[in-house]
Amino acid sequence: MTDANAAVESLPKHQGLAAGARFLIQVSRPGLWSTTALFYLLPLGRADFLHSGRLWLGLAFILFPLGLLLYGVNDLADAEADQLNPRKGTYMFGSRGAREQLAALKWQIVAAQLPFLGAFYWLVGPRILWWHAILLLAVGVYNAPRFGWKGHPPFDVGIQSSYLLVFVLSSWLNNVPQLPWQTFLFGALFAMHSHVFGEVMDIEPDRLSGRQTTATVIGRVPAKFLIAALLAIETLLVWFYFHDWMVTGFLALGALWFVLDATRLWRDRKYLPKEMRLFLWGWNLASGLGILWNSVGGLTPSRELLRSVREAVHIPVYSMVRPRAGDFVYSDTEFSEMERSIAVAGECGMDGVVTGILRKGSKINVNRTRRLVDLARPLPVTFHRAFDECSDLRKALDLAIQTGAARILTSAGAKTALQGAAKLAELVAAARDRILILPGAGITPSNIAEVARKTGAIEFHAGLGSILPYSTRDFTAFESEVRKLAEELF
Repeated sequence: MTDANAAVESLPKHQGLAAGARFLIQVSRPGLWSTTALFYLLPLGRADFLHSGRLWLGLAFILFPLGLLLYGVNDLADAEADQLNPRKGTYMFGSRGAREQLAALKWQIVAAQLPFLGAFYWLVGPRILWWHAILLLAVGVYNAPRFGWKGHPPFDVGIQSSYLLVFVLSSWLNNVPQLPWQTFLFGALFAMHSHVFGEVMDIEPDRLSGRQTTATVIGRVPAKFLIAALLAIETLLVWFYFHDWMVTGFLALGALWFVLDATRLWRDRKYLPKEMRLFLWGWNLASGLGILWNSVGGLTPSRELLRSVREAVHIPVYSMVRPRAGDFVYSDTEFSEMERSIAVAGECGMDGVVTGILRKGSKINVNRTRRLVDLARPLPVTFHRAFDECSDLRKALDLAIQTGAARILTSAGAKTALQGAAKLAELVAAARDRILILPGAGITPSNIAEVARKTGAIEFHAGLGSILPYSTRDFTAFESEVRKLAEELF
């Protein structure tokens, strides 16, 4: 093949079936599956991966049928140009189809969509038709002959924001609130910088085929600076609104890498195929780490878990509302997430909420906590051990009372409730009937009676982590320890 007008090759007959299967998988771009999965899982946080059929159904769709649609139409439009692209014909970078494969592809795309369209219509209702209509419009606008945005910079980059439809589908399908606008903006920027990187790798075949892209128009080095600029904006966005140092660090390193690439490493030299493969492996590793970090970043249980617990037990259940580990000073975006989580707790039949917010300086944020208490009504709210971060616990007690919370979970700043028993007794006496002091931390069957005697408290919190690992699956042992706690008190 020497130019884009060369005919697409035919498929040898003896390779028909096996090559056809490989071709369809390549069309769906397995090299991008981890990034697509990250977009799908981002709205879910700590979702129950093992027991949520909806989650797996949606994940299967966005990896293969959706990939088949998004990239299959692209491959049909670019069939001749792809013959010039050394990246194509691989699982990492996409297909290079034979004439027979391309002729059948459009019908295979349709066939792959229909079962999922029916299932989604049953699960989320008619709005899924609008979702598919917008998706098809975006695919058409990007790939349309002559007028398609893929050949009209900078629209070729801007249209990548249509990947945000994955956020919307995930929220609908898994019954979770839509992400805040800051996350949508981050997702759009992420999709754009990813696309520009692909264009940088394709500059030579795109120029040979006569296609205009943002990278071919502005050049390789400016395109790398554009990627770095988009990453820098993402870095500031994540740090300013989400205070996530891990993701911020990864994005900042990415921006620095592309600056070094443009000025010291490759500069205007094209990437070799083995280098491109290495880059994509690194990309997948980063996406995989992003999925892992997203799954452990928050402490608020998922809607699925709340519903499962509510169906399984018939004692009062309180839901933790805490958007992430770390300190208790939350951004506006995180506070909005907490508001949504309280609504979910009520919808799932919880009997109460456990939460707490501090201001800088380790003082209780009365206004924001009161807002959550008001949203939770008639469910009672327990102010959790953020209370122990306060320097003056007596003043913190008065502030907690002002929030309208029903309880304070605390060890009085000590490592365990038994070690803080004296201060806990002071808090119990000061609280009187205005709020309930709930001693917690290190309480076991062997010391709960002593804690009760020394503090005068009437309710207690025990996670039993000091005698049973939190990861234990020995539910019989856990049940036995809980029974011992009750026997010691009664």
